[in-house]
Amino acid sequence: MIDDKDRAHLGNPFPEVMFGLNASISYKNFDLSALAQGVRGNDVYFLFGNFAYEVQARGFNSYNGILDRWTPTNTDTDIPKVSLDDRNGNRRISTRWLEDGSYLRIRNITLGYNFKDLVKTEAIGNLRLYLTVQNAFTFTKYPGLDPEIQANTNDTRGIGISSDLAVGIDWGTVPAPRTWIGGAGGVLITLVIF
Repeated sequence: MIDDKDRAHLGNPFPEVMFGLNASISYKNFDLSALAQGVRGNDVYFLFGNFAYEVQARGFNSYNGILDRWTPTNTDTDIPKVSLDDRNGNRRISTRWLEDGSYLRIRNITLGYNFKDLVKTEAIGNLRLYLTVQNAFTFTKYPGLDPEIQANTNDTRGIGISSDLAVGIDWGTVPAPRTWIGGAGGVLITLVIF
């Protein structure tokens, strides 16, 4: 018989390793710099996946993995039968939703060119054009929107403070946007892509 006495605390939201690397190179008038950052060895409770795969009476889409759910003709799957009332308790807290939160993110990439050799005037001492991409790439096996989950107040019952109880829980927080920034001298253009 399996009951509440069989429950255990599993997973750890704190990474075993946090790392980063900042590199830059230049050749003649070109320059390139990149910043990479990541974590390894932490667990994330994919609560948003619990909602997206299990609750069918809601106003947002499911992950496409739900198409491989259990049906009488599809019995070789780890995704349970879809139901409105969750009679089997598939949404209960379990290791089913505990995921590896390790990732490597390319935070910034900047490519620039300095026109100082072409501009021969005292009015402009230096003219550099550059293009920067923030949050360019994320490498992870995490199935949610973003493995770098942010602090959340969903478990504080509306009192508006962050809670230690929310560490490592993915409530479906909006991921960091990919942002393109271009500049020339004192001109700056920013484009944010979600």
